Amino acid sequence: MNLRTMLKNLWKRPKSKRQFYGDAHVRHIAWWYCWCNEFPDLYFARLRTFSNGRADVLFQDETKCFGFDNEEFASYFIAEDEFSPLTSLNDDYRRILKVPPGFEVQPPTWESREVDEFKYVGEY
Repeated sequence: MNLRTMLKNLWKRPKSKRQFYGDAHVRHIAWWYCWCNEFPDLYFARLRTFSNGRADVLFQDETKCFGFDNEEFASYFIAEDEFSPLTSLNDDYRRILKVPPGFEVQPPTWESREVDEFKYVGEY
């Protein structure tokens, strides 16, 4: 990547929550679970991907949302905090987390909620 492209990308970076989301709409929501918390105290994070290609992350019980250039960078960020996609919750992980047999782990009901603070991270 040459200097001109790097400067152009820097200039295009969103400087506010409003610029980050623009008029984009949610294209996909993925739920992640923390593998440090046992049942019944499972802890979740929500990763949303938008029509503009950007993604955001919101952790359960947090009021700060993190913005990323794409879903891949957002995934790296969540995974580093000891989270895994809820879709990967197999029988072995269920035993480790002490989820009772036959219990259906459901994501939280807060698909959308207000946040007090937004931090643009970009690449991670």
